[in-house]
Amino acid sequence: MDGTSIILLNYNTKELTRMCIESIRAHTQDVPHEIIVVDNGSKDGSVAWLKQQKDVRCIFNKKNAGFPKGCNQGLAIAQGSELLLLNSDTVVTPRWLSNLRTALYSRPEVGAVSCMTNNCSNYQSFHVDYTDGDGLQAFAEAYNRSDAAKWERRLRLVGYCFLFKREVYEAIGGLDERFTPGNFEDDDYSLRIWQAGYELLLCRDTFIHHFGGGSFVRDASPEVQKAKYHAFRVLCTRNKAKFLAKWHVPDDFQALGLEEVFPGRQEPRVVRCYDLEAIFDREQARREERAKRKAETAKQMRTPVHDLPVLYFSSDRTVVGREDLEMVGFADHDAGPVAFETGVDGLRLDFRAGVRLRVPEGAFHVRIGDAETGLWFFDGDVSGKVLVSMEKYAIRWQVEVEQGGALVFSHTFDPQGLDVFFDLSETPLGTSLMFLPYIEEYQRETGCHAVCRVKEQLKPLVERSCQGLALADAMGADAYAVYYVEAFQSEPFFCPDDCRKLAWQDICRSLLGVHRDPPMLSCAPEQTPALGEPPAPVADGPGTGQYICIAVQASGVEKCWLHPLGWDMVVAALRAKGYRVLCIDQDRIMVQHGYSVSLPTGAEDFTGARPLQERIDLLAGAACFIGGPSGLSWLARAAGCPVVLISGLTLPQSEFLTPYRVVNPAVCHGCYNDMRVDWHKTFCPYHHGTRRELECMKRITPRQVLLATERALADGRAAQREANH
Repeated sequence: MDGTSIILLNYNTKELTRMCIESIRAHTQDVPHEIIVVDNGSKDGSVAWLKQQKDVRCIFNKKNAGFPKGCNQGLAIAQGSELLLLNSDTVVTPRWLSNLRTALYSRPEVGAVSCMTNNCSNYQSFHVDYTDGDGLQAFAEAYNRSDAAKWERRLRLVGYCFLFKREVYEAIGGLDERFTPGNFEDDDYSLRIWQAGYELLLCRDTFIHHFGGGSFVRDASPEVQKAKYHAFRVLCTRNKAKFLAKWHVPDDFQALGLEEVFPGRQEPRVVRCYDLEAIFDREQARREERAKRKAETAKQMRTPVHDLPVLYFSSDRTVVGREDLEMVGFADHDAGPVAFETGVDGLRLDFRAGVRLRVPEGAFHVRIGDAETGLWFFDGDVSGKVLVSMEKYAIRWQVEVEQGGALVFSHTFDPQGLDVFFDLSETPLGTSLMFLPYIEEYQRETGCHAVCRVKEQLKPLVERSCQGLALADAMGADAYAVYYVEAFQSEPFFCPDDCRKLAWQDICRSLLGVHRDPPMLSCAPEQTPALGEPPAPVADGPGTGQYICIAVQASGVEKCWLHPLGWDMVVAALRAKGYRVLCIDQDRIMVQHGYSVSLPTGAEDFTGARPLQERIDLLAGAACFIGGPSGLSWLARAAGCPVVLISGLTLPQSEFLTPYRVVNPAVCHGCYNDMRVDWHKTFCPYHHGTRRELECMKRITPRQVLLATERALADGRAAQREANH
């Protein structure tokens, strides 16, 4: 039979099985199929009902044979070209099977596929808001759109909906009955499929409902239900032990990669399946470049830059750790030898990595402190040492050196008329746009000559919008002081406070030591962008002739809006009102921590490595911009575009003020600003690995985003009317 054999097991779940079969009948008319039900000795009237179903092939066991054996019975009589093990406590939805078959036959290597649901482990589920069958079908009608960009390779699939090719079944056989009555047979089958040379795909473009626990723990009596649940946990423990013994893998096998299970096989990455080679090549190139830079830095740091031993000192605000020394050591090494003569033989001073003072051998007493507070950070006798402060942010340093009890040198930090070098070469786009006006303010307040090192893509923007700042690719020989500019968490050495507890203006002021808040950066367009014709017709409506820019990605996936249908619904709603929707991310897809974020359905593809000025031109003409706490949101603000900023990860003080900020305060949120969390080491600190993982960005609803967008558009229309009058 050229079609699908759908195999269900039933054990005293008559009503659930009936609902499942009725949903198959309603939503599988586009695919040839047969329905096979194996009843495991039910006593709830299931047998009589099943015998009445003329389109269902049945096997009736006199007693409960368990899940693996029951499935094998169904597989043995199946006639389809592909075989589907489907839990009887599921409700299928429009296009569910056609979507899965499209993925299954997308490549010869694909052996089996599964889909998304509301109730499952292994990151195969997400939170849903529907409350009844009509809501489920409406949700799935919008969600179930076949999209190869939403297929993910997986090492293992949970078997509540497990579709595989007949050739796979013929190659590896049925389920392993040692796992009777059930659990871990799907883990085992997944690895056997990989072992046979096939791959698994999780189809994030398809959703069905799963009640969960249909045959194991469902019971009307709470006491019986509790007892069965305990037995279920015992069974899971026992079968896991069998699985580990069979495959010789450690207890945490679910975190292993394919290479660790099957040496020599390519690692299955949880990514979408189009343009994979380009994605992997790009990520590999980035990793290699980072590794190369790290190796070069390590090699350089093994070569001393000073001719005398180094003595680090600080304000004693905190205990200095190894990582702190590595960071300040890098800055000191990057600055090279202490630069400037002081007039005292062998005594040299600069401010290129905090304050650095080379003290020759002799009877010297040194005091180094803060001229603003009058506090001394260092006060002691020194001979034949290079003193280097741990603090690298802006301090008005006071340096005094005595020899033989007499003051021989005194200097107060004063960059007026001198070069000060600001290093933003590793600083993200948004943080760079945040700091640049404050660097200009530093130049105004101190009278220095500010020189900046920025990323290549940022140079034209700085030249056009920050004309008072000079650009250079390296620190000049005359640099009086050097500052590393970033929103650091490593207080108190590169910034006086952990930046997560400060408003963004306070970050800039405290790191650079300025006293006033300058106007935010403004970037003017150069020309009206040529958009061309939309690839698909847009409805007539209030937005006809206008466009909206969106960016669905950010520097980290935790900053991305992760509602499963959110972007698609927002784009569809805006297009229905006549707006074109342009996605201006750099990449069509990003992959991190098992999440993939890509170009939404219906959005026009304006992604790519475009010059920032092109994006400014696009943003300046847009009705509004929608995105997360990313550099493109800061760029949209600089271009004068109203910003709908979606962020549950950060609190409002972390970004610029916008009246169109979107957050769901009813769920866990704002943990980026939680001082108990180390974001260098922690991903979703409170709910990682649970159903609530990243709920701050998953449970912001499309309705919230659309309401904020409508406010932004309405304000824009009002401003336009006022301008016309």
